Amino acid sequence: MDEGALALSDSPQRYLPWWTSDATDPRSRVTLEQLLSFTSGLSGSDGLAPGDEGVPCVEDANTTLEACAQNIYEGYFSFEPGSAFFYGPTHLQVAAAMAQAATGEGWGALFERLLRAPLALSRRTFYAAASPSNPRAAGGATSTAEDYARVLTALAARGLLSEASREALGRDHTPSGVALESIPAVAAGWRYALGCWRECLGGAYVPSCEGPGVLSSPGAFGFYPWLDAARGYWGVVATRIPVRGASVTVPLGQAWYARALRALEAP
Repeated sequence: MDEGALALSDSPQRYLPWWTSDATDPRSRVTLEQLLSFTSGLSGSDGLAPGDEGVPCVEDANTTLEACAQNIYEGYFSFEPGSAFFYGPTHLQVAAAMAQAATGEGWGALFERLLRAPLALSRRTFYAAASPSNPRAAGGATSTAEDYARVLTALAARGLLSEASREALGRDHTPSGVALESIPAVAAGWRYALGCWRECLGGAYVPSCEGPGVLSSPGAFGFYPWLDAARGYWGVVATRIPVRGASVTVPLGQAWYARALRALEAP
């Protein structure tokens, strides 16, 4: 967005020729902002928890990102855009297809130019699933604590995004009127920003959580990065726990950043 190739108000049909422009079809009202905040009206689980079916094309190494996005468009639209939050991979798969079409660059090339090269990330950070032709935009990357620390340091130092993009990233995009149709248990009481959570301790979102606070992105296998957007400190817990890893690492990480806050506020 800082480059001007995409805007949060853009709709998929501007870049994807098979996406409807018919005003009577609610899919024509989807925006990039809704895709990034998981409120686009799409459904489909991530398939990472026991018993979850998932979205087959997201895990298909033999298809393409655009073909998968079209499959999602045809089979996973369930809600009026902007009315419901559904946690799953479909939204970001479509957003990634928009980014490819808008820039004329593949997802791997975009990742290299916009993130790996500027932050000097190692070759251990890359999109591993499902394949180079069909990267899993949501949760398909592998990384290390050291590399992710570079990302968090850049965000905390306000050196990765413009101030406008940073503000948009951390703002609450799931206000009270949005129905929470699907939300991980570990995120109960949180709200969603753009591609990350706005944490709120205590199991309920209260007025004190409205300002800049803790942004995080817990992974199913326990990789848990977080950033205190107000105070500029961060942490990352890097591990691999096969089942419900976030339920282990989120409480641990929260305890750590609470201790960091007390240390920062000490006289």
